[in-house]
Amino acid sequence: MSDTPGHPRRVTSAASRRVLTLAMLLGWCALLILARAVGSGVHEFGSLARNLLLAAVPAVAAHVLAAAHRAHRPWPVLVLAGLVWLVFLPNAPYLCTDFVHYHARPPVPLWYDTALMVSAACTGLLLGYASVAEVQRVVQERRGVAAAWTVACLALLGSGWGMYIGRALRENSWGVVTDPVHLVRAVAANLLDAPHHPGTLVMPAVFGTAHLLGYLGL
Repeated sequence: MSDTPGHPRRVTSAASRRVLTLAMLLGWCALLILARAVGSGVHEFGSLARNLLLAAVPAVAAHVLAAAHRAHRPWPVLVLAGLVWLVFLPNAPYLCTDFVHYHARPPVPLWYDTALMVSAACTGLLLGYASVAEVQRVVQERRGVAAAWTVACLALLGSGWGMYIGRALRENSWGVVTDPVHLVRAVAANLLDAPHHPGTLVMPAVFGTAHLLGYLGL
């Protein structure tokens, strides 16, 4: 029997290819970081490796959400996976902001660090976009096209705010679990101060819009 576009076998096959591709991208970045450390004897990109792991979290959460949806798991499982995906989604495009650390670091050639940082940024974007597409597909099957696009667009725009919180406020997604009170206070204080510093609104708006347009283009 041939597979139709919505056939479970075809969906599973596509998901497997996507997981393999993303795993290869992460492996490539890990190889570049390892080769740099071994070749130079300097361990300078530990934070980049950590950010790559965090960028993979939303992709894993989205995959779990889709698998739970196909297996007809109870709704609390879907909600939990969806919340993890949403909270950690900004970590994927956040890798693009690591270019603030871009400068020559002899004896490593600048071209090598360029390749490393571009690879990490592109991998982060693809991890984020793949996770959004997977969640969007689940929402579309359960609530329709309009709801699916609403969730995708709001999540992508919201990720711009998450990127700002990470880069400008130096907070991270783990704060939702480890110290939610501090995270809420930091974000609230920043919002209250926004009228005096318009950049606090412009920066997340630019990040979020860029993320959304990239997804639409892809």
